Amino acid sequence: MAATDMPEPDYYTLLGVSSSATADQVRAAFHELARRYHPDRWTGQPEAERSKAGAIYRRAAEAYRVLMDSPERTRYDAGLLRGEVRLGPAPTETGGRPPPAMITSIKNPKARPFWQKAQESIKAGDFKAAKLNLTLAKNADPGNPMIEAALADVLSKLAPR
Repeated sequence: MAATDMPEPDYYTLLGVSSSATADQVRAAFHELARRYHPDRWTGQPEAERSKAGAIYRRAAEAYRVLMDSPERTRYDAGLLRGEVRLGPAPTETGGRPPPAMITSIKNPKARPFWQKAQESIKAGDFKAAKLNLTLAKNADPGNPMIEAALADVLSKLAPR
C-alpha cells in the first residue's frame, strides 16, 4: 500500500500519546516530533521529502493546538467517537452552538473547577457526574453558552433512547 493510501492517524496516534495524556505528555510528544520534522531540518533535501516532512509537521502542530486546548480537545474527542480523525471548524450559531470566540475558555473562576471535573467525567463516561458538575458550573456562570451547550449534550446522552 502506498503511503498516500494509508488512512490519516488521529491526533493521539500521530503524537504517540494515549487519549488520557496530560498536557505535559502532549507537549513533550509534540516537541519530539517537531525535532524530527520541522521544515528547517529538511532544507536542501529533495522537494518531495521537504513537502512530506512539512505536512507531518503541520498536522502535528494542529494536533498539539487541539489537544492543549481543553474545550477543543473535548470537541475533538466527541468527533473521534464518530470516526472523525481531524477537528473541523466549530459549529456556528446557526447550528445551535456558541461561536468559536465563545469556546475559548470559562471566564468565571468559580465555574472553572466544575467545568474541569465535568470534562473529566465525560471522558470517563460518567455522564451523571458530568451533569452535576455542569449544572454547578452553569449556576456559577449563568448564561455561558459553552456550559449550556455541554450540558445539553450530556443531557441528550442521559436521555432514554
